[in-house]
Amino acid sequence: MKNFACYLLLILIPFSANCLNEESIHNQQIKNLVAFSKSYGYIRYFHPSIESGIINWDNFLLAGIPGIVGCKNNDELKKSLTQLFRPVSDRVSFFSYKPAKNEGQNYQPTDTLSFHQYRGIKTSDVSYLLFKDYQVKISNNSFIDSSLFNSIPNYRENYCEQLISGLFLSFPLVRKYDPHKRVNDNFYQPISNDPDLPVTKEQIKILADIIAFWNIVQHFYPYHAESGMNWEQTLESVVGRALNDPKGNHPEKYIFMLGKEMKDGHFRVTNHFRQGFYLPFDVRILNSIPVITESYDTTLFKKGDVLQTINQKPVAFLIDSLKSYISGSDESVNYHTGNSIPWNESSDESKVELLRGKKVISVIVKRAYFERKPKSKFLDKGIYYCNLADQNCNMDTLISIAGNTDAIILDWRNGSGIRLLVHKLFQHMTDDTLKAPFRFMTPEIVYPDHRFETYFEPKQSIPPLKPGIKTKIVILSSPSNMSYQESIIKDAQRNNLATIVGETTAGASGSINYSTLPSGLEVGWTGMKVINPDGSQHHLKGIKPNMLVTPTLVGLKAGKDEVLDKALEYLKTE
Repeated sequence: MKNFACYLLLILIPFSANCLNEESIHNQQIKNLVAFSKSYGYIRYFHPSIESGIINWDNFLLAGIPGIVGCKNNDELKKSLTQLFRPVSDRVSFFSYKPAKNEGQNYQPTDTLSFHQYRGIKTSDVSYLLFKDYQVKISNNSFIDSSLFNSIPNYRENYCEQLISGLFLSFPLVRKYDPHKRVNDNFYQPISNDPDLPVTKEQIKILADIIAFWNIVQHFYPYHAESGMNWEQTLESVVGRALNDPKGNHPEKYIFMLGKEMKDGHFRVTNHFRQGFYLPFDVRILNSIPVITESYDTTLFKKGDVLQTINQKPVAFLIDSLKSYISGSDESVNYHTGNSIPWNESSDESKVELLRGKKVISVIVKRAYFERKPKSKFLDKGIYYCNLADQNCNMDTLISIAGNTDAIILDWRNGSGIRLLVHKLFQHMTDDTLKAPFRFMTPEIVYPDHRFETYFEPKQSIPPLKPGIKTKIVILSSPSNMSYQESIIKDAQRNNLATIVGETTAGASGSINYSTLPSGLEVGWTGMKVINPDGSQHHLKGIKPNMLVTPTLVGLKAGKDEVLDKALEYLKTE
């Protein structure tokens, strides 16, 4: 027995050592990529050289990743980073220790200096807001080039940051302008399938996307503090998972991992949203229970039915999977997860198991495209119900009705309604200029690492319109409301032009910025900071209704619309 134990030990020792060696290599690869990622963001966006503006940075990433991943220790990593960034600038330095004194270059008063200014960031041809970024020149303490704002980074010292333990980067934020200095952009190399490379062709593309998007968020996303992000830890985690995925199936999932951490209701990957097919019902998740809130085939599904399984897979697991792709406040994530449950890319038949009362029912149904056709109508004498997803509704009709009825209920719980230009209705309801709903602030940036010291805040003027209207307005709200919808809801609430009934909104306002990643993925995210007029936080907090009403399982099973019922009760007792 003793001999057998010794024999077993001799077998396990090399196996254990090999596992430890593989783990050590994996950890070093993660460190390598974290150091490369941070260096890339600093130099691309904040090093003020003409040559950095010439470089195709997507090609730079794709060409640099294989060599960086393969570094065996920090010394090799420092050497590789130096060689890689040397063509970009001879002022970029890497150290294995923090420099004791990090003074910048001495400049003469007559020298023309250059540095970067950003008002937001434009990294795609698609954007709802015109973000600008400039390389600005200054001489004799005066701007000699078109500047966006009056902020200048400290030009008396270099910017120094720790990349990883035992490795530091130093570079100037300001440098002497040299119009003749150029770089030969020769970074492009076709990605090969060389089996000796430490990463596959698919992994290189994924890692390039991760690094590109991580840096955009690191330096330009305005909600790091509000979202409670540990952004560097997120980079380590996502890079580590990508390194364990040589086939690179569903490469966009890694960008969704980053987006999830942002808690940004505007986050979306544009090519992810494709035409699909639906089961004939709508779903809400109430207290972790997936409940049918609307049926488009009442012979099979009823309001209040609780979903158990779809194609023999527990809906609870489906919910967990869907949530990993949705960003925002907890309430809005729950809401949009419920909306996504009936969706699928295929129209195949699905077996749905549900709980109705105490009875378990199995239903086989084919997915199809169900066009929702909400109707606007008079619910009671003098009360008009307008579903803002109603395609037949238009603002002229709504304004005409508002002038001839006692009250209007605007149901904004589904559908955007942006085409109706709802704000115009409220401009007809006052004789004064409306108070702005929020403060819309675009970060003004000269320093890395989301150090936003000033913001551009445009003046807002919302004038009254004729004819004047005097009628009661109730808006039905839900966690689906964000962006334009939240602006109008807040506008109506702040100017005392409507009563809000329902649930707290999503807390995701401001223009969407889009970024094109090296693979071609287009990613949307909130590029503007929006706060309440009193300076308090709106992001993730949302707008609290005047009357908070949340649908309940009991109410749904009874076929009730508790939010609408509360609105009608309020209007009849006013």
